[in-house]
Amino acid sequence: MSATITVRNLDEATKRRLQHRAVDNGRSLEAEVRSILTEAVMTTRAAETGSTLFAAAARLRDDIQDLDFSWPERIVEHQREVFA
Repeated sequence: MSATITVRNLDEATKRRLQHRAVDNGRSLEAEVRSILTEAVMTTRAAETGSTLFAAAARLRDDIQDLDFSWPERIVEHQREVFA
C-alpha cells in the first residue's frame, strides 16, 4: 500500500535545498523526501523505545545498500617456534 502526500506552501528556498540535497545523495527529489521522512520516523520511534541502536542500524543499512566491495584474500601465516 502506498500513500500520496501533497505539501503546500513550501517556500522556494526549502525546495531548492531539498533539490540540492537530493542531487548530493544521487536521488530524485521524491526519493530524498521519502528518505528524510523515513529517517525522521525511525529516529522518533527509536527515541520513544529508547533504542538508538535500531536507528543507527537503519541508517547504516541505507548507507551501505549500494556499495559494491570484495573481501581481501585471507593471509595465512605459519606458526613459528619460539625459543626461550
